[in-house]
Amino acid sequence: MHDAPQPMDYDDIHRKLQLILRTGQLLLENGADTDRAMRDMKSLSDAFSLPAAALSLHVVYTTILITVSDNARAYTSFIKCRKHDANMDIIIAVSRLSRKTAKSPLPLEAYEAALDRIERLPRRYPPFFSALGTALACAALSVLFGGDLGAALCTALSAAVGFFVRERLNRFEVNPYAGIAAAAFAATFTAWLLMALPLSATPYLPMIAASLCFVPGIPLINAVDDLVNSHIVAGITRAVHTVLIIGAMTFGIVLTIRLGHVADFATLSVVPDASYVIYALAAAAAAAGFSILFNVPQKLLVTTATGGILAVCLRNFLNLGLDLPPPSAATVGAAAVSLYTLAVSHRFRVPTHVISIPCVIPLIPGVPLYRLLFALINVRDLPLSTFLSALQGGIEAVLILIGISLGVAIPNLVARHRLDQSQRSIGK
Repeated sequence: MHDAPQPMDYDDIHRKLQLILRTGQLLLENGADTDRAMRDMKSLSDAFSLPAAALSLHVVYTTILITVSDNARAYTSFIKCRKHDANMDIIIAVSRLSRKTAKSPLPLEAYEAALDRIERLPRRYPPFFSALGTALACAALSVLFGGDLGAALCTALSAAVGFFVRERLNRFEVNPYAGIAAAAFAATFTAWLLMALPLSATPYLPMIAASLCFVPGIPLINAVDDLVNSHIVAGITRAVHTVLIIGAMTFGIVLTIRLGHVADFATLSVVPDASYVIYALAAAAAAAGFSILFNVPQKLLVTTATGGILAVCLRNFLNLGLDLPPPSAATVGAAAVSLYTLAVSHRFRVPTHVISIPCVIPLIPGVPLYRLLFALINVRDLPLSTFLSALQGGIEAVLILIGISLGVAIPNLVARHRLDQSQRSIGK
């Protein structure tokens, strides 16, 4: 007779599961996509001698559940992801730690100590510099929307106010959606107040650009990435989170529109009219500013700025030079950035999204989205032709957002598929 298989030691396996869960939690809470988190957790399970065939992972964005079976018993553990931020430095550190452990397994005590150090990492940029990055990014977006130097200055001041409001509310652990609504209102209302000063010939653009630092670009792109990679529940959850953030922003913006009796968004131009050099500089500044906001390491700022130039100039060339529809032009620009990121991420040994997401943020169609918002708020007072024009532009803007997300996600998906195939062929 064969001896029955001996169950694994509970204390040992429980500790391993908790370390794997904490790894996934740190990744998801700081802006990683689900596929990245699952790949790192599975590589850790192999390093911890938990065979992948006996492992089951279930990730739903707010919760990670893991089960491992030894044919005698099944062990299940889970962890909650209670906050969601954008901290690329932590994603880089966790990914490097998991890769290092997969190649040369660390003792559990050493791995746990390394995770503790990563969790306590201070942000690379203090609040003042993060505010400057936010101001720079939003000011550059106002230039990309056709604003002048005065509009850029007003946008920078307003965005900094919004950043400090949100940062202060986060310290008091205010509901994140309420915090975004308050910050969007503070930024937009400050921009409205600055309209009284004769600083700009495009005074309404700061009201558009000042709150775009709160646009949920990371959850939106990750939502599409999750759906494309068949992580349906996680993708839908991220999409709902994205909608809630946009709803919170809308509440703050609408409050300003009502209090200020704003009546000019529906006629704003959406056609760029500056030189490629101006837009290249603005795109570089926007990408670098958002990199600072997302806590991207300093050595990558030039790389993200270059990617921003590539995205915007290619988009503008295809749209204005070759008359390609804006959604298609934005998709191609985002895809080009994704391919560029695949090429440079290996050099710096960082996940691709760390570079690609700040690069594509300058492609956000802020003006048509605001025109749609204004048209919906003032539908009773607008001529039918103006409302239909704003509605058409808003639908096109939504298609642009989807195109940006797909442009970032699909090249990465193809690269991962080829990498998995090569690894399987090597294994054979």
